[in-house]
Amino acid sequence: MSSTSWMKFPCRVVEMQLDYVLACGQSFRWHKNASGEWHGVIGRKAFRLRQTNDHVEYQVFPGPSADMPAISEPAPKNRRQSKSAKETASMEFSKTPAVIDPHLSELHRYFALETSLMPLYEAWSAADERFAAVAPQFQGIRMLQQDFVETLFSFICSSNNNIQRIQQMVEKLCSNYGAAICSLDGRTFYSFPSVDRLAGKEVDGELRKLGFGYRAGFLQKSAEYITKHPEWLDQVVKADYATAKSLLMELPGVGAKVADCICLMSLGHHGVVPVDTHVFAITAEHYLPKLRDIKSVTPRVYNEIGEFYRARFGPMAGWAHSVLFTAHLARFKKKAESSAGRTHNKRKKMVTPESVGAEHVSATDCVN
Repeated sequence: MSSTSWMKFPCRVVEMQLDYVLACGQSFRWHKNASGEWHGVIGRKAFRLRQTNDHVEYQVFPGPSADMPAISEPAPKNRRQSKSAKETASMEFSKTPAVIDPHLSELHRYFALETSLMPLYEAWSAADERFAAVAPQFQGIRMLQQDFVETLFSFICSSNNNIQRIQQMVEKLCSNYGAAICSLDGRTFYSFPSVDRLAGKEVDGELRKLGFGYRAGFLQKSAEYITKHPEWLDQVVKADYATAKSLLMELPGVGAKVADCICLMSLGHHGVVPVDTHVFAITAEHYLPKLRDIKSVTPRVYNEIGEFYRARFGPMAGWAHSVLFTAHLARFKKKAESSAGRTHNKRKKMVTPESVGAEHVSATDCVN
């Protein structure tokens, strides 16, 4: 398939860094090529993304179709891009007549760009010395707002797993049960399979042959449960956090951590803090030393850790924790500790976009 034209939208790296956001274990559908471009799937479309200091550039495959035409409209008069630290990441258009790509709003929604990171980073740095120490080296980390069904089944695959293996499993789900979208750079991209497609009795055995192990049963039985309770998906989406988590934990293979990942990354519950091995280690090392003697995370300890972060960082605690989480991953930990040492417990100013380096999180970091 021939490529479409490159489009772009303004987005400074302090508001989003693709090399962090797409590689830190939120989504498992993205791959970075040798040219530094990210390839992935959102819904039933494949995207190619690349980034400069001030813009995200993208291509869509397949491109705009006859039923989704690009719209030409005059640019707003006297609009200038603010240089304030509180500048939002919202869409702006050039001074010349602009072409509004219908897929732009899809990207905007997926990356939750209605939320500006700069004022959040400032507030979190003022509230927490550890955050202030690592934030200058870990700018632009935001939570994705992904499709609920895809996030649900992807994180069922995450049990006792690492990022690389989860990516492989999700890829197998899509290539065996999804629909082909296109081929790019020798890789075929597929849509995520429907719940009905995963609910078949034969799926358990097929997935075991594909290397899913015990997760095969969790995936098939969860899909079967949802097909037998057609109201369940809508109930979860509309529920408050406590109810949504309880409903999610009705499914086989969905415990507290997996349920919290789904709530944070697809249902818009921004204060949720999934407690995995990384978050437990961060908390014990930097915040609650009493946890160092604990051998297992009981429900009481799990909830205590979540409440600690919500009290410290407020209603967007899940977003704040993702910065600390990324800094703790093996690929970045040395960088984070170096940054913390240079601060000597003093507050540091936010770095400029030009000074922020982009790196790729190691695929061997465990997400459990």
